[in-house]
Amino acid sequence: MENREMSSKKNPLVAALTVCGSVALIAAALLLASCDSGSKGSDPQVEDSSSSVTDPASSGSVITSSGSVVMSSSSAKSSSSTQINSSGSTVKSSGSTGNSSSSFVSSSSGEADCTWQCVDACEGTIIWTSFTKQAICQSGVWVELSSSSVVKSSSSRGNMDGAFNKALSYGEFIDPRDNRTYKTIVIDGYEYFAENLNYGKQISGSAEQTDSTKYCYNDDPWYCDSHYGGLYRWSVAMGFPRACDTVALGSSALCPDTITLPVVNPHQELAPQYPQVQGLCPEGWHVMNQHEWGNILGGGASTVKSSMWQGSNTTGFTLLAGGIRFADGSFDRIGTVAYVWLPQEWTTDAMKARAVTFTANDYDKTNDGGDKVSAMSVRCVKDHEI
Repeated sequence: MENREMSSKKNPLVAALTVCGSVALIAAALLLASCDSGSKGSDPQVEDSSSSVTDPASSGSVITSSGSVVMSSSSAKSSSSTQINSSGSTVKSSGSTGNSSSSFVSSSSGEADCTWQCVDACEGTIIWTSFTKQAICQSGVWVELSSSSVVKSSSSRGNMDGAFNKALSYGEFIDPRDNRTYKTIVIDGYEYFAENLNYGKQISGSAEQTDSTKYCYNDDPWYCDSHYGGLYRWSVAMGFPRACDTVALGSSALCPDTITLPVVNPHQELAPQYPQVQGLCPEGWHVMNQHEWGNILGGGASTVKSSMWQGSNTTGFTLLAGGIRFADGSFDRIGTVAYVWLPQEWTTDAMKARAVTFTANDYDKTNDGGDKVSAMSVRCVKDHEI
C-alpha cells in the first residue's frame, strides 16, 4: 500500500483535501461526507502486521491479539471472501461482489479452494496461517484460534470435519465389522482412507493390547472418533501373533507368520516396499505400504497434511498428527507428530518395524522405524493390482 493511501486512511481531513481538491478547511469539512460516502463501495484495505486495530463491530475486521494477523470482510457476508497470502502471515479480503461461493474457485474443480479462501462453502474450515497459528473460517472471515483449541481442550471440542478439504469430493466406506463410516479419497488411481483406522474396542493405555482392541490418545475416545483414529502395536496392526513384536517374522513357532513380498516384474528382485498386508484393515483393503506412501507424496508433504495440521491438504488425504503410545503406557506428541505403521520389519532389529513419520520439520520420513511394542496409527488403502 502506498504511503499516501495509508496517510489518507488515517486522516480523513487530509483525504478530503487530497481527493476533493479543496484548499479551505471549511470546504474540506463540508466535502468530507460526500467523498466518504462515495468510497463505501471500494475494496477493503489490506493491512500489514504493523497496522493499527480498527473496530470489528463497525468494520467487520478481525485482528489477532498480537496484531500479527489481520482479517477483514465487507459488511455483507454474501459479498465478501477472505484469502491468505502465500506467506501465511496476512489475511486479506477480496472485496468481491456477488455470491461469495462463486469467488476464488479452484481451477481444476470449479469449487472453492478452502485452503486459502473463506467463502460460504468453507464455513468451519480450520487452516494454519503459520507453524504456530491457526484460523477458522466464520461468516466470511478468518478468525484466529490458539493452537491448543483444536487438539488439547476437553471432550466438548465438537467434531473435526473441518480437517477435510471441502473443495474435494470424498467417497465413503462402511466397515461391515462395526458399521463405522470412513471418508475415502482417490489419488492417482488408488483409493485411500482419508482418515486413520478406528477399529476395535478401546482399552486403557495401561492395559496390554490384544486383537480387535485399540488405544485412544490419553484414554480419551474423542481422539479416536475425530479422525485421529486408534493407536495399535505393530503385531495388532498387521494381524500377527503378539510374539511377533519381539521376534522376527517366521523365526519361531510363536511367530510363524511372514509377509509375502511380490515381484513387480520378472527383472526385479522381491520388492519389500510393495506388500499388501490386510492386517487390521477391512476385507478388500490393506495397510498402506511404502510404495503407496510414495505415490501420494509426489506433490510434497503439505499436500497430504490436513490444513488443521500445517498442510494444504490439496490431495484430500487429510493426515493428522495422532501422536504415539509408548510401551510404558504413556502418550505423547498429539498435534506435533504423525506416526503410521508400515508392513515391514526393521532389517537389523527384530523388535523394530518400519513406519512413516511426519513432523513440522521432517515432512516425509517414509522409511523411519520404531519399537513394535509402541502403538501408532494405521492407514488403509483398497486392494489393487501391483
